[in-house]
Amino acid sequence: MTDNINFKRIENDIQTDQVVLYMNGTPMFPRCCTSAMVVQFLDSYKIDYKSYNLMEEISLLDCLKEYTGRAVIPQLFIAGRLIGMGEDLREMFVNGEILKILAANNITKVS
Repeated sequence: MTDNINFKRIENDIQTDQVVLYMNGTPMFPRCCTSAMVVQFLDSYKIDYKSYNLMEEISLLDCLKEYTGRAVIPQLFIAGRLIGMGEDLREMFVNGEILKILAANNITKVS
């Protein structure tokens, strides 16, 4: 059964912020290597993003799985669209695909 409050929250999160990362832990203290890797890439490119710690919000995690149809964490949204998740994000950063997506959505480095 869909959790309408969290479902609407996810929709609001990804519509409000250009880059949203649902992760395990926080950017300062990631709780899995994949979340740490995504944070490191975003920070190295100086991209402004909003993150949500799914370890503290289990109901949000369950709803996110239902929302995207995928149980893999982290999940990265750009301009309201799920871009990638888990280890797939590593390849997208390494081959420059994330930078192309950011540029196509006029998302630039933080000054």
